[in-house]
Amino acid sequence: NAMNRKLAMGMLKAYGYELTEADSGRAAIDIVNNQKVDMIFMDHMMPEMDGMEATKIIRSECGENGKNVIIVALTANALQGAKENYLENGFDDFLSKPFERSDLNELLGRWIPKVEI
Repeated sequence: NAMNRKLAMGMLKAYGYELTEADSGRAAIDIVNNQKVDMIFMDHMMPEMDGMEATKIIRSECGENGKNVIIVALTANALQGAKENYLENGFDDFLSKPFERSDLNELLGRWIPKVEI
């Protein structure tokens, strides 16, 4: 929903990344089809199409960008086995909501190479 997107975008803006927001699974697919994307935070429950279906389409129909993009499941579903289910269905990682900035830092540290200055 709009409030969850606003909170997530606010946390990510602090890192200085270029961000694009999608309000549905279909919108996420359109973005991946039309621009280079490095990472997607994909909520499971979204309008039009859930994140699981959108991820499968991104992986199968969005060319190299869809195959290479890192997709992180954002979900309130933290039941045992949920993470494995997401990973088996095309996601690269999992972040359970609500999450703390330290959880986000840890996740980003796994996927974004450190730059030596």
